[in-house]
Amino acid sequence: MCHWTCSTRRSSGYDVGARAVLVTMRRRVSATAMVLGLVCQGLLFSTTQAQEESALLTSEQQVEVLESFSAALLEHYVLPEKAELVIDALRQAQARNDYSSSKSIVAFLDQTNALLQTAANDKHLRLLGPQKFSQMMAMFYGDDTDHDQPQPDAHSPSDNPLSVVGVSNVAEISRDGLNQTGYLALERFDGSDRAVAFIERVFGSFTESDNIIIDLRDSGGGDAEMVKALSSYFFDEPTHLLSTTMPGEVTGSQKVVERWTEPNNLSPYFAEKPLKILIAPRTFSAAESFSFGMQAAGRAELVGETTGGGGYINDFFPLPYELGASISVGRTYDPRTGRDWQAVGVIPEVRVELDHALDVALASFTKQSGKLDELGGEELLIYEQMQKYANAWYGADHEAMSTLLAEEFVGIREDQDGAEVGQISLAQLIADTKAGKGQRDNEIYYNRIILDIEVTGEQASVTLILRETIHRMSLAKTGNRWLITRDVLVDKRRDRA
Repeated sequence: MCHWTCSTRRSSGYDVGARAVLVTMRRRVSATAMVLGLVCQGLLFSTTQAQEESALLTSEQQVEVLESFSAALLEHYVLPEKAELVIDALRQAQARNDYSSSKSIVAFLDQTNALLQTAANDKHLRLLGPQKFSQMMAMFYGDDTDHDQPQPDAHSPSDNPLSVVGVSNVAEISRDGLNQTGYLALERFDGSDRAVAFIERVFGSFTESDNIIIDLRDSGGGDAEMVKALSSYFFDEPTHLLSTTMPGEVTGSQKVVERWTEPNNLSPYFAEKPLKILIAPRTFSAAESFSFGMQAAGRAELVGETTGGGGYINDFFPLPYELGASISVGRTYDPRTGRDWQAVGVIPEVRVELDHALDVALASFTKQSGKLDELGGEELLIYEQMQKYANAWYGADHEAMSTLLAEEFVGIREDQDGAEVGQISLAQLIADTKAGKGQRDNEIYYNRIILDIEVTGEQASVTLILRETIHRMSLAKTGNRWLITRDVLVDKRRDRA
């Protein structure tokens, strides 16, 4: 069950987890090997495909390709009536002499794929150039050993070692200082054994998290094996999520394949944890399938923008002159309602611009936890001061920092054995803040934990844990405000003590 991103915008495909069916397909279609749910909205690889830009197809060759494609479309497309419409659109284009002159392979593909989208509104339906088609076939149906190896991916950052297993980020996030949220961002649903094992380690580290966020805003799809594996963490008993109608032409008879979760050893930890999934227009196919299934089962709240709308599954077919076609051959849907997300996308319960989805999800967890409501009066004021301190330090906001510190402020550095190793003056702390000593490239790690708020008259104490330091703060009340008078801090990194 192989899917891969095949767009510069991270669009990819989806299938329904049925390895036995796929084995049958591979035997049935041989070199044309079934690849379910692989959308091809753009280039799979970052190459310019110079040869395809220069190689010309004559008018006769273009017509030959279109006739072969039309035959495959008529036989295999998931909606026969729409196949007829697409074929008719191709015939009209030929009647207009749109294919009457020689053109490069790239120009031919661009022209035809634009026509296909207008006629079918199906982002999986595409013609593929020789390089892309051959690379996909090798990628998905080469030797089994090859499937588990990292493949080239134009949008995967080369400096991100997690990208080889489809992961763009893993973190434990706390923005309110009260709740810990396990955060997993996927750029691709990689179903390899290595990726599945990595996700197991990730969830093993999230067992103490209060909540979970799965970020799919930049996930264009992938392998149904990972969809099933990831879904299974959130149910402590087998649960039927979605079903897919498989094409009779390939399986020999119409077949409905059901996707059920398979609880694992970690499922009891996560079956009841609040879960939010972040989605966006770039979320596609396998990523949509995961989101749609979890939403349909009532297990997750979706936050962000409506997804790309790739709900069909695909087959690859060879065409003349080493070209290929991706043709939708099956439909995935909610067995309870019959509803799917093809063309319309998965619609979130909480609609918000994609850039704000993470903040909104975290704020929602804060409200739902009720922990902030337990703070009142002076405790709440001190909590708010600690939040301002963390935001000022991480954000290099020296002006905000200066409003939090008393004139008599003193900072004391201790090593991890409790011995004093230095002091920090008010001026030094403000200067360090202004210099961006707390800033990092990845803001996802701007965490804080606020503990042990104690108030005695006009004096108070609190513990603030930041990304790299632990602070035991003393505060004094001046008028209606609490100002920090003393900060005993320990660097959590031993080599920086």
